[in-house]
Formats: sequence, C-alpha cells, structure tokens
Amino acid sequence: MAKHVDFLVEDGMLIEYRGPGGDVEVPLGVTGIGEDAFARCDKLTGVVLPKGLRYIGDWAFADCTRLKNVIFPESLASIGNCAFANCRNLTGVILPEGVRSIGYEAFAWCESLAGITLPISIDSVSENPFIGCVSIRFHVPPEHPYLAAVKGALVTRPDRTLICCPHAEGTCFVPEGVQRIGKDAFCCFMMTDVILPEGVTDIEEGAFSFCPRLEHVTLPESLEHIGREAFDHCRSLTGLTLPDSVTRIGAYAFSFCSSMTSITLPKGLAGIEEGTFAHCESLESIRLPESLTGIGARAFQSCCCLKEITLPERLTEIGSDAFAFCDAGLTVHVAGGSYAETLFRQYGRVDGCPDSGD
Repeated sequence: MAKHVDFLVEDGMLIEYRGPGGDVEVPLGVTGIGEDAFARCDKLTGVVLPKGLRYIGDWAFADCTRLKNVIFPESLASIGNCAFANCRNLTGVILPEGVRSIGYEAFAWCESLAGITLPISIDSVSENPFIGCVSIRFHVPPEHPYLAAVKGALVTRPDRTLICCPHAEGTCFVPEGVQRIGKDAFCCFMMTDVILPEGVTDIEEGAFSFCPRLEHVTLPESLEHIGREAFDHCRSLTGLTLPDSVTRIGAYAFSFCSSMTSITLPKGLAGIEEGTFAHCESLESIRLPESLTGIGARAFQSCCCLKEITLPERLTEIGSDAFAFCDAGLTVHVAGGSYAETLFRQYGRVDGCPDSGD
C-alpha cells in the first residue's frame, strides 16, 4: 500500500508519484492526475484511482510497461492524450459511466489490451486512441448515441467516421455507411487488401500508413479527399487507381510506397503536394492530368525508376527538388509556350530534373 509521502499533490492535482511501484492506491482528495505523474514507472503493476477524481492528464501513466490493472472511479470525466500509451501489460479497461472524452492515443500500443467498455456518457473521442492495440475488442452499448462497434471497428454515429480498425487481416471490407476513414485508423500488419464502400468521402491523415503488407486498395467513386501521409510507408502497395471524384491529395500521401509501379490520377486534379510520391522507388509511369497547375517540393524525389514524364500545359508552379534524385535517364516533356518550357529555356532544366526536353 502506498504512503502519502509517495505523492506530490498541489491543490488536488497529483503532480508526481515518488513511490516504489507495485499496487498503488491514490489517496482521497486528488481530483486530477497531472501530466507525466506516473510516466515511465516500470515497477507499477496496479492502480486504484480515488473517488472524486475528474481528470487524467496527458502521458500520466505512459510507458508503465508492467501496469496490468486500473480501477477508475465514477467521478472520472476525461482521459488525456497518450495517458496510458505503451502500457503493454494492461489487459482490460472498464470505463465508468460519466467519462465524456478520450484523448489522442490515450491507450496506444497497449498490446495486451483485450477489451474496453465504453459508456454511454462518452461524446468525444480524439483520433484513434487505440492505435497498436492489436487484440482489442470494443464493448459499446447498442443504444450508445455517439459510438458503435461495427464488425470489430469503432465508428462514430454523428459523422460516420471509422476511428479504429485494430486487427484486420487478409482482405478488409470497411463497413457500409462509413463516410470518413479517421486519422491513423488502421495500423494492421497482416492486412493485404482493403475495400472501401461507396459513400466514403475522406481518407484522413495517416489512415493506412505503415500497413506493410497492404497490396491492393479499392476506392469508391464518392471519394473526394486523401489526407497527408494516408498511405505512407505501405511498402507492398503495387498500384492504385484514384477515382475522378478525388480533388485533393495531401502531402506525402504515398511516400515510401516502394513497390508501387504505377498510379492513375484523377482527371480534374489541380495540384500534387509536397513529397506526395517521394521515394516511390519502383514507380515507372504516371500520367499527369491536363488540369494540373502545381507540383510541390520533392513531389517525385527519389523515384529512381521513373524514365519519362509529360508536364501539362497549364502547370504554373514546380516546387524545389520536385524530381531530385531521379535516375539520370529521366526525360521530361514540356509543351511549347508553357511555364515548364520557360523554366527550361531560362535555366536549361526543370527544377530537380536531371534531364528536360521538348
């Protein structure tokens, strides 16, 4: 049992735990657990939080790698960002009625977490609080007004955002009715294929990043936006056709997709942002749409298998090092009278290109 001298408390906020670890009971009167209060206490095995506690701060129990059990009080209202991140031995969590919000990556990389009970009171969940929780099952009351567990995925009801799909294997069919794939929603090491249903309009930042075995993605005609780093480091992705409904692709969306040999861009795309296809080392061909007006910095950097590309006539901006470290045999075709031709005539090259020609 912990002694009160093990806790530094100021005005009800537990600032620092100074005890030896083991099973700990936080004293009555504590209304908040401060940032980093128990962080990296690798001998902590269990925690009983007191009645009256309202808030668990950012990183409060992060990296408590031996922590197995936490008892939460009914007074608890909020769990901060990364509060229990990397608590690798935490096995189960029952959040009491009264909890309203869960912060970003609150339970990230809790690899032993087999289940979590989410009460009806929750009305705010930040971007994937459960990234890396490969064994987790969501227990959500069917009458929950804000959340739903659908085929193993956690989905918000108001805007139909898929928050987390933790343990997809083989071919993953995203549930019908989903409209957005949330930030960092997938971190699935065994998923090879994903099929998105009609109605999905947005793939948010990092949604499929670091899915190392993902080979094929089927995108719906309803898709409008692909976020920053959405497919970053999907090293097994071989090719992709983006529907013409897509109007924006975020920076580094396909960077380090080292097996991608080809991609079909939407006809109305206006810009390719910074680093979008950087380090796509197997990319052999890409046809830029005539609607394109801008190519961002490092957009095709280190695409060493790219041999030929035609820059559209409407292009008015080419960022620095857009084609840097491409193979010396890369030929860039430019239209007469175009911005790209002006660059070629003025500087003898298009920025970042080893070779440019008409």
